[in-house]
Amino acid sequence: MIDLIFNFKDELSGLFKSMMKDCDEWDSETRACAADYYWSLQSFNFEFLLEVFSAVPPKAEILFGILQKKIYDVGCCKQKTGDFVGDLINVRDSFDTIWSKMERSCENLEMRT
Repeated sequence: MIDLIFNFKDELSGLFKSMMKDCDEWDSETRACAADYYWSLQSFNFEFLLEVFSAVPPKAEILFGILQKKIYDVGCCKQKTGDFVGDLINVRDSFDTIWSKMERSCENLEMRT
């Protein structure tokens, strides 16, 4: 799901924005929900967390696939698990870089905290 939102964030924002404005097609409750989703997608916190967590699931899927197969021995699985932990450490260590990137990109957008 994170991957889907990460890849289609702009399209989702456009959809929710159009739903907010279309009084003929959507009832007030649906428009209110669309507005909440729209502003959530525009928030700095959401954008930041999406950026951070979008890096994790693809790597977790690879590890999960390897661990589910019987063709790999324990040593290989241990190595791949170690690689995954290293990837998580890299994401953690890139916190400041991602934060700075998000601050720069949000200066030009209508992001709320």
